[in-house]
Amino acid sequence: MKEIDRRKYPLLAAVEEYIAAGRVRMHTPGHGGKKNSALPLLGDICKYDITELDGLESLYSGTGAIAASERRAADILGVKGLFYSAGGSTLCIQAMLYMAASGDGKVIFAGGLHKSAINTCILLNITPVFIKSLDKDTCGRIKEILYSQSDVRAVYITNPDYYGRIYDTSELYNICRDNNIPLLVDGAHGAHLSCFDESINTLHMGASMTAQSAHKTLPALTGGAWLCVHEDKYLHNAKYAMSMFGSTSPSYLIMLSLEAAANWLEDEGAESFIRIADKCSAVKSEALRCNFKIYTGLSDPARITLDASSLGISGRQASELFRGNGIEPEMHDGSRVVFIPSPFMTDAEFERLTYAVKAVGVRAGYVSHTDKKEEGGPYCGCGETVTKDSDAWHIDMRMTPRAASLAECETLLCDEAAGRIAGEIICPCPPGTPITVPGGVIDADAVQTLKSYGIFTVKVVK
Repeated sequence: MKEIDRRKYPLLAAVEEYIAAGRVRMHTPGHGGKKNSALPLLGDICKYDITELDGLESLYSGTGAIAASERRAADILGVKGLFYSAGGSTLCIQAMLYMAASGDGKVIFAGGLHKSAINTCILLNITPVFIKSLDKDTCGRIKEILYSQSDVRAVYITNPDYYGRIYDTSELYNICRDNNIPLLVDGAHGAHLSCFDESINTLHMGASMTAQSAHKTLPALTGGAWLCVHEDKYLHNAKYAMSMFGSTSPSYLIMLSLEAAANWLEDEGAESFIRIADKCSAVKSEALRCNFKIYTGLSDPARITLDASSLGISGRQASELFRGNGIEPEMHDGSRVVFIPSPFMTDAEFERLTYAVKAVGVRAGYVSHTDKKEEGGPYCGCGETVTKDSDAWHIDMRMTPRAASLAECETLLCDEAAGRIAGEIICPCPPGTPITVPGGVIDADAVQTLKSYGIFTVKVVK
């Protein structure tokens, strides 16, 4: 095992100094840092699972070893400020919206968005203004809204999206800056893009704040994320904003893994992801030969999204065929299957994926027309369903999400709810696009989508 330079790991060094002191732990957590019969699989890891103590500080204090670790991570990623989250990108999204638009303000949401953004609108009484898609016409549409509505407090986008598509934010950021509002970016799936050149590194395209889920694509524990702040005026309030929503008992194991992930990015990230990108390119080339469709615009080179509609099968059927060939996808929707390769995947595992691509292509030729119907909603790796494709998502808002959530509601069959105002958010698996948003009209497409998931009732405002 390679020797660790403790100067690059200030948080780990502080935790190990506490461990070395050998004190009897008469504080939380209840396992006392010992191997025990309740958690035999964790072994020695329990000794690193500690809590806020003298010399270790609190995640939200902005001092001590945690702050030193965050400053080093910020230097590695090339941002002005970086703040750890043990609550995933959800906590980062909550903090961004709190700093930008808490109170009675409007936020423009362009394209699909994470469920947590809607929930934060409910908590902070933010009025969302939705734009259908994130494309070449987005900037013009946002200019129109900013010209006609003076109470817009921020613009919010997801970049890259779940399929790995990347939107160049440089023009949009200039528009926001000219109008003295922040551009907030949910970059949950882009924590690894700093390994590539700036043409696809979303941290350097232009943003005021960016949320990144390190655990999605980097070697960090589930729930590990960081908030990147690009403008000085948000640095002083970021910790407080995160403390408003985050647990007072954040996991030190997750924080240690974030420190490790940042150092891994510096030491091995670029080499590892360039290798992965080359492997992904080879898989995509084989997929094209097997008649899959591939997105050709600006995109994450370390993600594989295959469109199976050209094979005459649905994304769900393709996903089932891949699982039958020993490959577990991240998710599927009506036509596409998404794969997120680990930077630690072996050549043999990529060969197995390539073989599966060929096998699915061959098998699809034998799928009968009676087998081609879609069975239920799309699927993602967490074992639940996700929402419909987010290429052109829009909800007609008639009330604020907060007002609708607090209003008196009734539960109706989906067919009876058409045309009514939703009283709840339904999003079977984040980060899929919500099917219903509190305050938004439930249209015919939403009714059909709900039923495709096996959801037959919905709460509506009376």
